Amino acid sequence: MKTATNKTLDDFTLENVLSNKVTAQDMRITPETCAYRLLLPKTRAATGWR
Repeated sequence: MKTATNKTLDDFTLENVLSNKVTAQDMRITPETCAYRLLLPKTRAATGWR
């Protein structure tokens, strides 16, 4: 999963934040993220994962 600015979770480090390589724009929620969040409870229920 990537951000709206095409960053991955690995890009979100303290060093990158302090050097402004990660900004507020990178934190925006994408439609893909919203869809994933909607599916997560269904997946948990189906698998019994908590």
